[in-house]
Amino acid sequence: MKRFHYTNRFYLIQFRKIQEVKENLIIRIEDIFENMLQGKRKLNDFILEIRTWEKYIPSEWLKEIFQKQQDLAEIELETQQQIANVLLKIRCGESDENQMIHLLNQFKSNPCSLQSIENYLKSNSSIQTKIKCLSQFDQNNLLDEIDIKISTFPNSLILSTDFESIDDFIQRYFNNHIYLLHISNQWIEKDRSNWHQQLRYWKFLYKTETENSIFRVIDHDLHQNLDYKPETCVIYYAHHGTIISKDYHQTTLSKLNFFYDFDLFVFLGELPLPQIRYIRIENKFLTLENNDIERLYQQFIKN
Repeated sequence: MKRFHYTNRFYLIQFRKIQEVKENLIIRIEDIFENMLQGKRKLNDFILEIRTWEKYIPSEWLKEIFQKQQDLAEIELETQQQIANVLLKIRCGESDENQMIHLLNQFKSNPCSLQSIENYLKSNSSIQTKIKCLSQFDQNNLLDEIDIKISTFPNSLILSTDFESIDDFIQRYFNNHIYLLHISNQWIEKDRSNWHQQLRYWKFLYKTETENSIFRVIDHDLHQNLDYKPETCVIYYAHHGTIISKDYHQTTLSKLNFFYDFDLFVFLGELPLPQIRYIRIENKFLTLENNDIERLYQQFIKN
């Protein structure tokens, strides 16, 4: 960025020395340089944000944006040189202002213009969508303590960068209760209502389950060709090396019984006591009976 300021300052000093160029053209040239600076800053700010999440974004997505940055740097330098060359030609009497006006008018379609960069970022929003999604699992966000004004960071305890097999994972943590939330940009965009329901319920489980539980988010944009891949955003529940439910939210809605697994009751349709206690504390419903809170819980998961 310092180099950009230095280059611009050098060119503008030279432009001011050329008396043959009218003041309004100099102002237009300065505006264009400022416009390029704003566009470059916007792209750099976006890339700075990407750096924080780089390990959690598919590499092919990153290659495209980094290549775009390199291409724009070359176009930016070329644009500066074109303007400088035309100005020198005007000064030497080899050209007139009409050539400069034509060159400046073409800047609207220049890839380095602020509008072009904003359009590019808007049309290639997959990375922004991914960061927004993964930000939901910032540790403060999971605990509902997030301030939307502060930055979020990858939660390495929840997000996996080297997930190779779902079956290997649930076998490795054989004795744990495992909750795997499956996501992808396409699934989120296809059914946003389902995404929000699954996310809300997964967060609820995260805050109410015991220390014997394991929670992970599997991003199928990052981890492609996994075994047991679903077709939409869902929560897998697994225990003792077996996937008991491939849509735990729907299972909770549809079944009204307890599932007995060795010496532990695993709740499928009725609210377990730890979650009842959590709702009591969270909502201060100290005078409600357990069955009243259970009814509220059923309303929660249906919404």
